Amino acid sequence: MACRRGSRRYERSRPHPPTPSPDFAGEGEQSNRRRATVGSLGWVPSVAVGVQWVCAGKRKMSDEVRVPATASPPRDEAIRVGDVAPDFRLPAVNDGGEPYEFAMSEVLAKSPVLLVFYQDDGMPTCTRQLNIFAQEHETLVEAGVRVVGMNTNGIGSHAKFHERDHFPFPLVSDFFGDVTKAYGLWDADERKSRRALVLVGEDGLVRHVEPHFSPGNMNAVLELFEALGMA
Repeated sequence: MACRRGSRRYERSRPHPPTPSPDFAGEGEQSNRRRATVGSLGWVPSVAVGVQWVCAGKRKMSDEVRVPATASPPRDEAIRVGDVAPDFRLPAVNDGGEPYEFAMSEVLAKSPVLLVFYQDDGMPTCTRQLNIFAQEHETLVEAGVRVVGMNTNGIGSHAKFHERDHFPFPLVSDFFGDVTKAYGLWDADERKSRRALVLVGEDGLVRHVEPHFSPGNMNAVLELFEALGMA
């Protein structure tokens, strides 16, 4: 039997929750609300602990200690070219697919990875940002690059974003911001990630960084292609 939340007042404890995004799906509810997104597909990632669930008619509370998604500490400044990219494991979802665990080291063993950090699912600027890399996805794949979108929205919110826009790459949920902070891309004022690009080579070293990406700045995209030897 699929699990469901045990209470309408279900809420995860989090010391400094980011500001919620508006309802991008337009379904008459705040579908992108920070609470109630993890597990909205009936799946509980390893980072969701201390959460009350009803499963097979039994009520229980997890007493596990949350394990950070990365062993790397937070950075005060954005990661730089030549730095070792923090390894991490986080829940992710592809368009129309089931949630799964994205393991950075395992993907890097096969190809370079382009991490596209964005702020909110469904917001116009962030949608334009991801669409740039959706349009260039085939070219990047031919160059051997794996594209990954990432922000601090929950996995259920990511699935809804996919339902609307059908991105050809996975969206990773850094719900607690561990990885975003380890890459130095946390916006302390907005309580969420900045819009940024990080290209990581198969050797685990950062090859290119754009710490303040703007969808209207096509020079930033050109510089990425130059770092890949494609321009």
